[in-house]
Amino acid sequence: MPDLDESDATAACRRFAELGAETVRHLVTTGGLPDGMRLGWPTKLAFAALTLVNLALVLCGAWVALWTPMLFERGSTQDPVLVATAVGFVVFPVVALICAILPWLFLRVRWRGVAVATAILPVAIAASFYALLRLAMALGA
Repeated sequence: MPDLDESDATAACRRFAELGAETVRHLVTTGGLPDGMRLGWPTKLAFAALTLVNLALVLCGAWVALWTPMLFERGSTQDPVLVATAVGFVVFPVVALICAILPWLFLRVRWRGVAVATAILPVAIAASFYALLRLAMALGA
C-alpha cells in the first residue's frame, strides 16, 4: 500500500465530503438516490430475507386471525380492548403482506430508508406482541 501524506488524506476527505453533499442535495431535490448508486448484493439479500420473514408472518398471522372468533365465544363484544385485539389480529396479516411487497417498490424508486422501515415494521409488531405475551405469561394473566 502506498504511503499517503497529509495533503492526500485531506484531499480525499474533502472529495468524500463533496460527494456526500452532492448525494444529500440530490436526495432532497429528487427524493431518490443518484443513478450511480446501485444496491449491492448484501442489501438485496437482506431485503429478500426480510421478505421471506414477512411472508412467514403472513401465514402465522392468518392462522391467528382464523381463531379470532373464539375470542367472542362468550358473547362479550362490549369489551373495547377485546375488539381492538381482534381487529389487530385480523389486520396484521394484511399489513405483513403489504410490507412484504412495498419495500421492493420503494427500492425501485431508491427510497432506501422508507424501504427499510416498511420491511421491518411487521417484524417489530410481531416482536412487541411476543414480548407482551411473554410478559402476560410471566405475570400469570
